[in-house]
Amino acid sequence: SSGINAEWPLRRDSSPQEFTANKSATLEKGKEFVGQFSSALAGKSFFGGDKITGTDFLIFEALDRFERLEPGIIAQENIKKFMERVMALPTLGTYFSSNESSRSFPLNNKMATFK
Repeated sequence: SSGINAEWPLRRDSSPQEFTANKSATLEKGKEFVGQFSSALAGKSFFGGDKITGTDFLIFEALDRFERLEPGIIAQENIKKFMERVMALPTLGTYFSSNESSRSFPLNNKMATFK
């Protein structure tokens, strides 16, 4: 099928043991996930075109989680530039540099071995 498989690759692992056992496969799925978004973004500044929309924020958060989980997983230049554009928005730049940012939160709950 064409289009993006929006199934969140991290959600299937419900325990730290399952995550550890499936981490490699999860990261491979994550690379596919990032690649699909790279294709969808091709030639555009944001996913809807030249102007940012709510969808861009949701996609940014998903991509950011992968980058936090596996630094360097985002190899596509257009996705890197997209991430930079979102983080450069005046209000968001201030937010992301604060301790209140979602980037300071763990990726999972306190019982998880990955945060």
